Amino acid sequence: MIIYSVTQLNNQARHTIETKFKEIWVRGEITSLNTYPSGHTYFSIRDNSSELSAVLFNSDLKNIICGSKVIIKGKLSIYSNKGRYQFIAQEYITEGEGELWLKYKELKAKLNKEGLFDNNKKLFIPKIPKDIGILTSEKGAVVWDMINFFKKQNIKLNFILNHCSVQGESACNEIISGIENLERLDVDIIIIARGGGSMEDLWCFNDERLIRKISNLSIPLISAIGHETDYTLCDLVSDFRAPTPSYAAELIARNYHTALMEIDDFIGNIKYNTELTLKFYYEKLNSISIENTIRIFHQEIKQLVDKNLYYYNQMLQWITYIVDSKKLSLNFYNSNFKLNHPDKILERGYAVVKNINKRTISYAEKLKIKDEVYIKFIDGIVRAKIKQIQRVNEE
Repeated sequence: MIIYSVTQLNNQARHTIETKFKEIWVRGEITSLNTYPSGHTYFSIRDNSSELSAVLFNSDLKNIICGSKVIIKGKLSIYSNKGRYQFIAQEYITEGEGELWLKYKELKAKLNKEGLFDNNKKLFIPKIPKDIGILTSEKGAVVWDMINFFKKQNIKLNFILNHCSVQGESACNEIISGIENLERLDVDIIIIARGGGSMEDLWCFNDERLIRKISNLSIPLISAIGHETDYTLCDLVSDFRAPTPSYAAELIARNYHTALMEIDDFIGNIKYNTELTLKFYYEKLNSISIENTIRIFHQEIKQLVDKNLYYYNQMLQWITYIVDSKKLSLNFYNSNFKLNHPDKILERGYAVVKNINKRTISYAEKLKIKDEVYIKFIDGIVRAKIKQIQRVNEE
């Protein structure tokens, strides 16, 4: 029996692949492309059913753009440190713009001509919204990153999470349904959020039905989709485009704290003007020697002081009530988030089964004998092979 170390296995696999596929041509469409400060460009090549990760070192190829249909020359390799299979590009021939990119440009031009992206249609983003609706997948890290950020910033607002898929065929319908749910709840802001991905991954955010739904919204909507370089039609039609979900959270926090400072300034101005008015009347009072006139002025000043003090106390009570109310709401939703966290379900003895592609399996009919699966428990992950399948009606 031969036992390999991980490094030995990766190195031998790399040698085998690089020897057999050391100079090949691949035809496909560029769907995801990012160039980093190092000068290296990472992208994906796809056809109708598969996708291949690729890298272009030191930007040897010029003018390669996302959405292009190309034939690329290069070699297959494995990045040994991570065991990642990738295609190293060397030269290419352009076959024309890809199908997804053409669809994107055609729909963008059509909707732009109809005026759906006009700036004069953008709604104002309120500084202190009462309720904020967040549309995203509850299984992703995005929502927890945003909630944790708000907690650290001591943001006392009401957040309503509407779970929906943010990738795949059903995503568009789920997002539209989520928007309609939040409309019925009469939230003050809607945030659509998800992490980055390829053009294919983000394609649901270019669906014409979703774009028209957002365009007709009477509620301000912030689009926080992908990374800074990812642009979708949802970004263009939204009332504010946040480069990342984290930036959307920062915007809400910045507006919130700015509004609180404005309230403090307003209260300070009331106090200052009250003191200034008192000083004026006291000086005027001291300059008058007639006893009756002094008494009248004194009564007027007292009335003014009482009136200003009343409004000052009313405002403080209102602000205290609002802040306490939002704190209770946030604590309530925070408790619900913790209670419904996936880890809580695992602690009750349940487990999550995923296939070799790390996709969750919910039904036995999706599995076959000898399929390999990953089973996630609260304390770790087990890799197993299917030996027997028994349906519920077979018990």
